[in-house]
Amino acid sequence: MPYVMQWHLSNQYQFTEKMLVEVAYVGSKSTRSYIYLNGNQAQPTSDPSAPTAPRRPFPFVDAPIGYLKSAGSSNYNGLQTSLQQRLSHGLEFIVNYTYSKSLGNASSADLGSQNNDGFRNNLYPNQEYGPLDFDVRNRFVASFLYDLPFGTGHRLARIRRSSIMSSATGTGPAS
Repeated sequence: MPYVMQWHLSNQYQFTEKMLVEVAYVGSKSTRSYIYLNGNQAQPTSDPSAPTAPRRPFPFVDAPIGYLKSAGSSNYNGLQTSLQQRLSHGLEFIVNYTYSKSLGNASSADLGSQNNDGFRNNLYPNQEYGPLDFDVRNRFVASFLYDLPFGTGHRLARIRRSSIMSSATGTGPAS
């Protein structure tokens, strides 16, 4: 039976009345997740010209024989930091940084591995253990809101300028 364990530990500290910092450790572990395997996969060879059929368990079937097996595993560990400044002197911002790592042997939506949605050798799926498709090692996001100082007491106009900046590194998408 597949299962997932998750944990989270965080601490907040208020520097001033309007500035807050938070640091958190977040983790999860998936065990016995379902993975999709091909029961008729040709065994690997170092000879690229070797015929495929004789290397298959069922050489007369020239197609995959798919099945699910509860043998997948993954884990995530992340350090998440956040600095938040509430509205003060017309400026409000939040800055977030995450350092994390996602490892496992199956991460794509159809339960395949990182190798074009198929394990290189179905007999040993744990040899595919490594960074997952969605592993984003570093992620930085900052946003701010600034009230432009037009008009006495902002009676004439309330004009705001805002922006969001995002940056990421890793094997997964940055969005």
